[in-house]
Amino acid sequence: MTLPDELRTTAAQIGRSVFLRMCDPEQLADIEQPRPTAGFPALQWSALDAAFGDVGLAVAFGYMLRVEPDSGWDEVAHSYISRSAAALETRVGLGLYRGISGLAFAMRYLSLGGQRYARALGRVGSLLVGRSTAALDRLPEAGCTALEQYDLISGVVGVGASLSTMTDDPSAASLLHRLLGRLVDWSGRPAPDGFWTSAGPAAGPGRPPEDSTARCLDLGVAHGIAGVLALLAVCARHGAEVQGMHGAADRLVTAIRDGSTQTRWGPDVAYRRHHSHSHHATSTPSRVAWCYGNLGVARSLQLAGLAFGEPAWGKLAHQLMRSAICRPLDVTRVSSPTFCHGEAGVLHLLTRFQDDLPFHDPVLAEYTESCLRSIMGQYDPRKPFGFSDFHPLTGPVDSPGLLEGAAGVALVLASLTRDVSPDWERIFLTG
Repeated sequence: MTLPDELRTTAAQIGRSVFLRMCDPEQLADIEQPRPTAGFPALQWSALDAAFGDVGLAVAFGYMLRVEPDSGWDEVAHSYISRSAAALETRVGLGLYRGISGLAFAMRYLSLGGQRYARALGRVGSLLVGRSTAALDRLPEAGCTALEQYDLISGVVGVGASLSTMTDDPSAASLLHRLLGRLVDWSGRPAPDGFWTSAGPAAGPGRPPEDSTARCLDLGVAHGIAGVLALLAVCARHGAEVQGMHGAADRLVTAIRDGSTQTRWGPDVAYRRHHSHSHHATSTPSRVAWCYGNLGVARSLQLAGLAFGEPAWGKLAHQLMRSAICRPLDVTRVSSPTFCHGEAGVLHLLTRFQDDLPFHDPVLAEYTESCLRSIMGQYDPRKPFGFSDFHPLTGPVDSPGLLEGAAGVALVLASLTRDVSPDWERIFLTG
């Protein structure tokens, strides 16, 4: 898409200035941030966390290494990934954002196509394949009982996103095909099986949900079937296909369409559908974000349409995009410049969506430029990391994290130069 060159350059410079504030991992080791919903107890910066920890910063600096190969970013990225590898324990989870999958993704990303970190990659890859195989074996054949078993953040979709970068490893490629086959199978199972999970809160780690009878289908990217659809699309576009994938994608698109309602601005994808009724009751449309709502879902639909040759899915995606950006600000509920549910995620989705749009949409283009100017207007060099997140319970938060902090904002801004493809986006399944 077209943005003024001067605006792109200034945005990239802001992104670079933010990263310069994060070059010493020791300075971030004791940072805390509020939990996403309750706020307390606070989350601690973690060496093995991609959302709020060293793994996420390793990915971010890995991109800066690609943009400026001779500017010292390599050493910074290495310092972060070294801390992550040193902290690896057998008890760590499998998740892409808080586990082995994230570490494997970051290490693979920094290896520049397997040219470096060969020994460490072998160790981490072997651990990922072994533990993921065991985890897949333990999952019920009929489907999942909780979101975190299959979602992008903590579940097998996140594992698949990591494995999709390791297909030159026969054991990783084999496991990826088996994992995709399981997702294809689950997509064809009606409630209460497949991706229909408990609507009640989890009773605790490793324990069944408190309400295991009420079932819902999550429609978002971060925790729902739009993330499954995105993984199928990304794998198909990179040649990792299994039998039935196109049909599975079609069923997921149908489920998303069935979970949509009409608003005064156009179609809206609900957060989730409940088995007991057609649509998730809500007084306002879903938020405009990557994690949930129209924009993230639209990008998943677009990627699937391109991967499986279904232009109608792309048209639906475009309708969802236009519907989202026509809403008033108070309806969008975008209250921070960060990635997960903030303007950086919105900007990245708009940019990448238009990159693959076969025609120019002046409304999307105008909104994209407005979004970029809004983010740049929130940059404050007096803040520790230049940008602040906003927590609804605790207010402004100075976080260097990738998912809900300044690193995610800086990464999106730095990617606007167009000199280097934003290949980091596989961790968000936006491409």
